[in-house]
Amino acid sequence: MRRLPAVLCLVGALVLTGCRIDVTVEVAMEENGSGELTVTVVADPEVVAAAPGLASDVRVDDLVAAGWRTDGATATPDGGLQLVLTRGFRTPEQATALLSSLNGPAGPLQAILIERAASLREVTFSVRGSGRTDGGLDAFTDADLLAAVGGTPYAEQIAAAGATADEVLGVRLQLSLPGEITSTTGTELDLPAGAGEDGDADRSAVEWTVALDGTTTAIEATSARSLERGGVWPWLANGLLVLLVAWIGVSVVLVLLVARARRRRFRAADRLERFGRL
Repeated sequence: MRRLPAVLCLVGALVLTGCRIDVTVEVAMEENGSGELTVTVVADPEVVAAAPGLASDVRVDDLVAAGWRTDGATATPDGGLQLVLTRGFRTPEQATALLSSLNGPAGPLQAILIERAASLREVTFSVRGSGRTDGGLDAFTDADLLAAVGGTPYAEQIAAAGATADEVLGVRLQLSLPGEITSTTGTELDLPAGAGEDGDADRSAVEWTVALDGTTTAIEATSARSLERGGVWPWLANGLLVLLVAWIGVSVVLVLLVARARRRRFRAADRLERFGRL
């Protein structure tokens, strides 16, 4: 999957019928830096009505072969169509690489960088980059396709309909992170309790909507997860630390006592030997 437009080529063909497609890219990260990347493409009921064979036309074999998981195109409760693609990652670096390969060189998510830093007291996560489309709908079309057809597919129909890219296509980036958001340029979202893999409710989520008119959306966020969790664990950890220090101290004292006793025995034996020589 080289680009978000794996399904978005439908946009131009369906503009004249007033259809809409929404794409959500979600990065859900756990405290250790692993997580899952999910791409959700939703076509409204008008799309399905205009292209009744769309579900069977969506091919996912190449995506599955590339490591993505999907159940293929499925119907939504309102009669639309949904395609959900997921892929796991082990580190923030892998998440960054996946986003880059998904987006391509001219996609709407540009230079997205996800990082994790840990100290004795907290773990922090950060994301920075920008959302922007250069060249209108060309950003959602493969370069080989553009070269083959000599321009953006359905560009004339789109212009004649007076539709803008934002009216027929929505692109959002969502980030779910451990801890609390300390700063962001996006919109914070409410998450249900136990949203993380371990059922931990101490998570935050933030969302950006990418404008498709060429303007830049700043994508920045930082979250912090305290390692001082409260409850019995800090007391237990402190108690164990005290016991460790005490054990080391006792061990040092015992070593000194043994060394002193040996010196005394050596001196006593030396005096006896000297006395025996007299």
